[in-house]
Amino acid sequence: ELMEELIVVGYGYQKKSDLATSIASVNTDDLIAYPSSNVADMMKGRIAGVTVSTSSGRPGSTPSILIRGQKSISASNTPLYIIDGTPASETEFASLGASDIASIEVLKDAASQAIYGARASNGVILVTTKRGTAGEKTVNYNGYVGMQTLWRNFDFYSPQEFFQLKKEVLVHDNNLSYDDPFLTDENIINDAIMYKSWQDGNFIDWEDLMFDMGVSTNHELSIKTGTDRLKVAASGNFYDEKGMVVTGSHFRRASFRINADLKVTNWLSMGVNSNMSLRRESREDGSFNEFITRPPLAQVYNEDGSYTEYINSEGERNPFFKAENYDRQIAGDSYRLNVFLDIKPFKGFNYRINASLYENIKENKEVYYKNYPGGGSAGSISESRDSDWLLENIITYDVPFHNKNHSLVFTGVQSIDHALNREIGYNTESIPVDLGPDFLANGVVSGSAVRGYGENNLVSFMLRGQYALMDRYMLNLAFRTDGSSRFGVNNKWGFFPSAAVAWRINQESFMRDISWIDNLKLRVSYGVVGNQDGIGNYTTLGLVNAYGYEFGDYYYQTYVPGTTFSNPNLKWEQSATLNTGIDFGFFNNRISGKIEYYSTHTSNLLVSRNINSALGYTSMLDNLGKTYTEGVDFSLNGDIIRKKELQLSLGANISWFRNEIVKID
Repeated sequence: ELMEELIVVGYGYQKKSDLATSIASVNTDDLIAYPSSNVADMMKGRIAGVTVSTSSGRPGSTPSILIRGQKSISASNTPLYIIDGTPASETEFASLGASDIASIEVLKDAASQAIYGARASNGVILVTTKRGTAGEKTVNYNGYVGMQTLWRNFDFYSPQEFFQLKKEVLVHDNNLSYDDPFLTDENIINDAIMYKSWQDGNFIDWEDLMFDMGVSTNHELSIKTGTDRLKVAASGNFYDEKGMVVTGSHFRRASFRINADLKVTNWLSMGVNSNMSLRRESREDGSFNEFITRPPLAQVYNEDGSYTEYINSEGERNPFFKAENYDRQIAGDSYRLNVFLDIKPFKGFNYRINASLYENIKENKEVYYKNYPGGGSAGSISESRDSDWLLENIITYDVPFHNKNHSLVFTGVQSIDHALNREIGYNTESIPVDLGPDFLANGVVSGSAVRGYGENNLVSFMLRGQYALMDRYMLNLAFRTDGSSRFGVNNKWGFFPSAAVAWRINQESFMRDISWIDNLKLRVSYGVVGNQDGIGNYTTLGLVNAYGYEFGDYYYQTYVPGTTFSNPNLKWEQSATLNTGIDFGFFNNRISGKIEYYSTHTSNLLVSRNINSALGYTSMLDNLGKTYTEGVDFSLNGDIIRKKELQLSLGANISWFRNEIVKID
């Protein structure tokens, strides 16, 4: 049954036993048990070669995912996300509810990634969401309450240690003896407010004041139903997280999803995938971490209970005072509508037209109230809109052989992907009231308004063949070509081939008498993929900068050449990977796993090079360097108890990789 399991491979499915490339799956049942707002967090430690790291404990923060090391220096190392067959943003992936996910596959080698061409060199994560099933009517609820505390943070001086430290400084700086009568407590502390704190024993534990227990709640409700003709799956998810920082740290998200499939006739079917996500976030003052350097002898509150501006006579700022005079609100709404139509005119042949529309709107408001140290009554507001539409034509032909020893599937894809990014914003000062970010417009606009605009197009063609002989020997060949508006005029098209072979050794006649071996497969693959993320939308063009001047009584807006020289030969970074692996399963697959070795050569690294300013330019983006990555992935799983009423499994994985910058020309 495990070998017959279907695995998503991109633009289709393949039996697990027929895989010739490096594709790892995540057990989605395990994800539900992990309390987190983000699917990436739930994937930690579950796949060899996949590193999930968190650089911020802020509520709603998105962990970074690294697949088999870092290959690029200046371009992005973020993997490509594909949700229900459609390229998706990191925001969409982060908004997924665990109960919505049917399967997650990670494409780790270039042979499996090559079908996604110029965007796949950092790996691909395929997500399939749940759909309705004929004859099924289910309602599921999943919820939890979680608590978050600091296990260990910084080591701070105790009040006694702090006092002793100030004494040591006074002794050594003034060449005094330790029994000098000058060394009174008041002279040692030398600060009226701090001395009073010392006398009263009113010491400040900054970590205890600044952090509290973080509480998160999650609620997921899903409904699935279906008939022979219509299948529907709908879900709603609400997540709320109060951060550990007591000053303005809060994240909320509500997301909704509807998937539907309609069988019109035996040869015609259609479906829709739709989702919406609403996000609201409050952020703390960026300087709240100043408490790390604050002394335990201090005064935090005034007599009326309000925060003091200064915690001592030395004029050290109270981080709480700064925090209460600051407000930042971030709102984000995203929507996706994906519609597809399947036509099956004859046996084995399927034509799918897939159309998708995506919109992500983000508003960022920030205000410094009038008492904010260093300049208050000021703020800023910005709004960004990311839009994307995709149109794909996908043909799949499963050749109907009479001889069951042969299996051959062809897949062809033609797609057009258009992305548009817009941003607008402005800064204000002299805001007359301290009533929050929504009153920014009552201030005086300062500086220049911000307006950003960018769009890019990607046109692609892909052809793949998957052949299996006697359920023993597998051969996969794929070729993709991408034409990107980001590439230089002399390199508009990228070409990405791949090949993979596999041998199921346990299916050979000389192995069939060894009953305890259920699976033993050798795999070798080679492929080439690209990374276009280091190239901006207009980097390959000769850009100009706005330049204003006055002539007489008039102001004129003109444009002058920028400082970056255009490069018509600019192209994508290119990664070529050789992957070898062994899959094994013993004792009725109670023990299973895989061992893989890979080596990746990345060339045409995107690097900004300095050029002689006498030319009128100071830099140029160029394809200059090379990096090398090699590593080993090992995973092992064991079913300790395998019964209908009780199951117990243990799993472990180890990955090792080495990144090297070979050269920067």
